[in-house]
Amino acid sequence: FLARLFEDYEPGIHYSQFQMQSGTTGINTLRIYSPLKQGLDQDPDARFIRQWVPELAGEPLTRIHKPDPALLMVDPKIAVSQARAKLASFRRKPEAAEQRKEVMRKHGSRKQGRPKKTTKQMTLFSQQPVVKIPSGRAGQS
Repeated sequence: FLARLFEDYEPGIHYSQFQMQSGTTGINTLRIYSPLKQGLDQDPDARFIRQWVPELAGEPLTRIHKPDPALLMVDPKIAVSQARAKLASFRRKPEAAEQRKEVMRKHGSRKQGRPKKTTKQMTLFSQQPVVKIPSGRAGQS
């Protein structure tokens, strides 16, 4: 379903990004996003929020992005703290360590263990000629 919403969906890229962002790979930093900050950053005019949260459609912009703390159902700082603690407790379990190892074995960077380039190799590469495209001709066939 979600793939149909993308204009540029690429399973090889997006599937792993979904896993990483949701924290299910177990090898990346835990990400817990602030809905208020994301609203300010991604929807500063609150068009998306007003469309999909009709209860807020008539509210002033300041109330959407900076709600009265007394009206919030949860304290965001306490909720994030509790969520981090709960997720961290799962990550400390032995089976989580085994899953991390398996994910790294299967999907981790293949660059580890490759020999580093020598100074001579880097010098040779840096001396390669640079092809310049005359201005006004870029992108023309």
